[in-house]
Amino acid sequence: MTPPGEFWTRWRVRLGYPVGLACFLLARPTPKSLTIGATFAAGGLALRAAAAGRLRKHEQLATSGLYAHTRNPLYLGSAVLAGGFLIAS
Repeated sequence: MTPPGEFWTRWRVRLGYPVGLACFLLARPTPKSLTIGATFAAGGLALRAAAAGRLRKHEQLATSGLYAHTRNPLYLGSAVLAGGFLIAS
């Protein structure tokens, strides 16, 4: 039997496609929601860019910069980015 966490690890990207399609079909954006959502999304992208600049994969554990404040700022940036798209839609 597959552990529950492994299921989400294997299917998270594949499940994103139908969720994205449903969001596209059901979205009712307004100029205000697009502006606010774009601001959040830009913040998420900036967070991911700052976090990625600190990474040295397979060389050293990142413990400075954003990694000193949150365990995985790349995932946090992705969550903020997704929230921006949710607000925009």
